[in-house]
Amino acid sequence: MPPRVKISYSWSKVSKEQVVPDAVIKEIQTGGYPDIFLKGRYGTQLQELFPDINGLTNRFQWDIVFPDGDFAKLGVGGQGLYVSRAKGAVVVWFSTGTQDDEHAALVLGRTIVQGLGAKMGTQPVPLHA
Repeated sequence: MPPRVKISYSWSKVSKEQVVPDAVIKEIQTGGYPDIFLKGRYGTQLQELFPDINGLTNRFQWDIVFPDGDFAKLGVGGQGLYVSRAKGAVVVWFSTGTQDDEHAALVLGRTIVQGLGAKMGTQPVPLHA
């Protein structure tokens, strides 16, 4: 099944309390080691998806952290989660596909978030039902 993508907005639009502390988010965004990331097989694969971006890394269980602070987690079978605090957006996708599908969805998630411009409004945007 091809990826099904949905996009939502930051926690403050959907919850009364923040679950993940700002300090943890900051550590995810800034605590990685790009030189080590690129020495691993998965880091090399992800860097190939974004050849024009220097400084990619990973942190804790997040598979890729971008220099602008966005980060993503990819799952077996093609599901994933892309978080952009700067844009106030979360992109989620589900699939029963392959690693190629998961990588394509990651690129799509980043492309969607980069195209948002300013922070999102107040309603989630279904991109594929």
